[in-house]
Amino acid sequence: MGGAAVGWRARVLWTCAALVVACRPAAGADSAWPRWRGPRGDGRVTGEVCDVSKLSGFTEPLWELDIGRGFSSVVVGGGRLYTLGNDGERDTVYCLDAATGEEHWRHSYACEPGRYPGPRSTPLLDGAAVYTFSRAGDLFCFRAEDGKVLWRQSVRSRWKLNPPRWGFACSPVVDGEKLVLNAGRHGLVLNKSTGAQIWSSGPGGCSYATPVFYDAGGERCVAIFAARSVYGVVLSSGAVRWSHQWKTRYDVNAADPIVTDGRVFISSGYGKGGALLDITQREPNVLWRRDTMGNHFSTCVLMDGYLYGIDGNAGRGSLRCVELESGWERWSKSTGFGSLIAVDRTLLVLNERGTLFAVAAEPGAYKELASARVVKRPKCWSPPVLVAGRLYCRSNSGALVCVDLR
Repeated sequence: MGGAAVGWRARVLWTCAALVVACRPAAGADSAWPRWRGPRGDGRVTGEVCDVSKLSGFTEPLWELDIGRGFSSVVVGGGRLYTLGNDGERDTVYCLDAATGEEHWRHSYACEPGRYPGPRSTPLLDGAAVYTFSRAGDLFCFRAEDGKVLWRQSVRSRWKLNPPRWGFACSPVVDGEKLVLNAGRHGLVLNKSTGAQIWSSGPGGCSYATPVFYDAGGERCVAIFAARSVYGVVLSSGAVRWSHQWKTRYDVNAADPIVTDGRVFISSGYGKGGALLDITQREPNVLWRRDTMGNHFSTCVLMDGYLYGIDGNAGRGSLRCVELESGWERWSKSTGFGSLIAVDRTLLVLNERGTLFAVAAEPGAYKELASARVVKRPKCWSPPVLVAGRLYCRSNSGALVCVDLR
């Protein structure tokens, strides 16, 4: 009896300890989230403080604001947070104190909300500048400190590039002096300091995914997931190294390509599924194609040879683990539709109902560490962000919450 009690207490203590260290602090923490999908654009962050044992029932936020409707996630750096929302007539870019939510500055401009109202793109924080891209194609460069507009371009009027059906959604990304957008046939590249054109692929069907940088054959390249094909493009010139046709219902290719070791994983919803392509030659070779991971618009996280992501369309989905080499499913859990990031070895999954799941990133089996309702006003389609132990989540209706996981 006594031995059993001791064993039970030991198991409880071990479980509590595991929850606390699941997202452990470590040397070399990223300490900022400057762009879409985190410091390296892969949905992962390392060395962050993240005490998931605080997730239980409904977790009260540290602070909460109404920022207007939309799907923009947040970026954080230097103690400040940047995001966007729409009030039915205008988009507003916000600069807030990341710890308190106090406003530092805002900038508004006319923009119709569109169907599924509000901005889709997430800002980019690059040094002293912050860049934003509206669903209508308005590209801004602001001084991050005070919101002064350094330059502005209209992608539609300047380059005659039309948005996809539901508006421009890619987030701007930067490599060196090059600012890259998924706009036009297979990308648009501008000088980040001036907004001047470096190259344009010309009019064509873009889609919603954010460009992804990679290196191949001694060249810096970018993968562009367009409306009906995925392209590998030389960043300096815009020359196409390879392309692969990928047609999806409504031309919704919204999840970012994942490029690794001469291969690219692509995935779409509406029953399309996913595929792994060998891109070492001009004509990509399909290594596999399966329906085990169909990302409507939430990009997977790749970790140690396994894809963790949401399979299914908005309204219904499951968190799945799929082996990259084969495409075969290792496990699946009906968490609902949503999005995710990885903090060290822990997945933080925010479903569209506003519930956050902390899940071990292990291929053996689904292992839930904790869960809690963190957003009262769904739908939540934007991925969460974790910086300095503070978790930021936003809903489509405009609720931006900060949850303390320190």
